[in-house]
Amino acid sequence: MDDILTCQHISAGYGRITVLSDLSLRVERGQTLGIIGPNGSGKTTLLHTLSGVIVPSRGKIRFEGQNISSLSPDARCRLGIGRTFQVPRPFGRMKVFENALAAAAFGNGSSRRESWAEAEKALERTHLTDKKDIRAGELNLLDRKRLEIARAIATRPKVLLLDEIAAGLTSAEVSGILEIVGGLKEDGLTVVWIEHIMETMLQAADVLVCMAEGRIVISGPPAEVLGSREVEELYLGGAREEARDADG
Repeated sequence: MDDILTCQHISAGYGRITVLSDLSLRVERGQTLGIIGPNGSGKTTLLHTLSGVIVPSRGKIRFEGQNISSLSPDARCRLGIGRTFQVPRPFGRMKVFENALAAAAFGNGSSRRESWAEAEKALERTHLTDKKDIRAGELNLLDRKRLEIARAIATRPKVLLLDEIAAGLTSAEVSGILEIVGGLKEDGLTVVWIEHIMETMLQAADVLVCMAEGRIVISGPPAEVLGSREVEELYLGGAREEARDADG
């Protein structure tokens, strides 16, 4: 097994507040790893730590065997770690193509010609070619999500970190996102995907991880994880307690 990205006993958080506690994780090359968990479980903090927004206070993060624990986000991006954000952050006054071009040029240090080609390819993969001359601020939510993916893949990542990229979309729109990510996976891209939509994780993930209180509670095949007692208690335990209190 070829692990492209690993976390070894990492602890991380915000100032004196520790969110991740002694967390270990391994992602195989070419795998789609899904991450679920209740709000506040540390999912986005984990993505921040993997992408370099947060530096772990303990433990190590390795990418292709290299210790990247102290590297900046831009350095990690140039090594091959791309990411999206839960709330899309395009340059609203710039055109869609210009957004993808900026990502290609500054994200991986390509030449002008290479960056131009990468931007065009990224828009094609995300079905945005026909909207390349529209200002990004004029896009609807679905297209902003697509552009978020396009900007990330324009940097030519080896690992793509997705933070709830399907949130707020209709079922039909989610299917479109699944198609895009599925195509990227077929090309060999490794994906780490945080999502609240369980059906999406069931369809997309090879391995599913459930987090709670900054730790990994269970991991394994998606159907087994979603059907586990641990996940049932995390998502339904509180509701059952409230129901019992109401009955009493």
